[in-house]
Amino acid sequence: MDFAYLSRLLWRERELLDTLLFKLHEQNLLLVSGDPEWLPRASREIEIVLERVGHIELERAVEFDRAGEYLGLGRDPSLRDMAVAAPEPWGYVLDEHHAVFIHLATRV
Repeated sequence: MDFAYLSRLLWRERELLDTLLFKLHEQNLLLVSGDPEWLPRASREIEIVLERVGHIELERAVEFDRAGEYLGLGRDPSLRDMAVAAPEPWGYVLDEHHAVFIHLATRV
C-alpha cells in the first residue's frame, strides 16, 4: 500500500478546502460591502474549487477502498479508522490529516 501517495492526495484535498474557505470568506466580504459587481466572479471561483474538490474526493474514495482492504478494514473506511490501523509513521500522519480535516470542516 502506498501510504505516501495517499498522504499526498490528502494534502491536495486539504489545500483545496483551504482555498474554498478563502473563496467563501472573499464572497462574504463582497456581500457585506454592498458592492455586487464582483459577486458573479466570486461565485464562479467557488464553483471551480467545488468541482476540483469533487474530483479529488472521487480519487480519495478509490484510495481509501484500497487502503481499507489492505488494512483489513473493508471498503469505505473512515480516515480515523485507517489512522488507528496503519503502521507507523503513517498512523500518525493520517491522524494529523484527520485533525486538520475536522478543523477545516468546522470553519467551512
